[in-house]
Amino acid sequence: MARWAGKLGFVAPAVETATGVYTEPVTEVAYKGEVLRESRGAVARNVPNPDVYIRMAISVIPGKDLKEKIASLRYATYMNEKWSVTSVEVQGQKFILNMGDRYA
Repeated sequence: MARWAGKLGFVAPAVETATGVYTEPVTEVAYKGEVLRESRGAVARNVPNPDVYIRMAISVIPGKDLKEKIASLRYATYMNEKWSVTSVEVQGQKFILNMGDRYA
């Protein structure tokens, strides 16, 4: 297994920044873990530049911040990109973060 070091992105409740315009403030926290599985590809949707996706899982030992903010976890960084966390599995003391498409 390969080691992973990156950041996890958490969003706070949306804040109105202008009339009718809401943004979700993001907080990043540095984490370390292991890459459990990885595959990459692209989906061509009749466009010149296909959408890139990654199917991977990262295992991390959660700190207090991750346990408390798990519902607001949105992305993890990998290879200098932000990838959406699609699901979280709890396996004993570890959290398995499953990732998919690029985080927008």
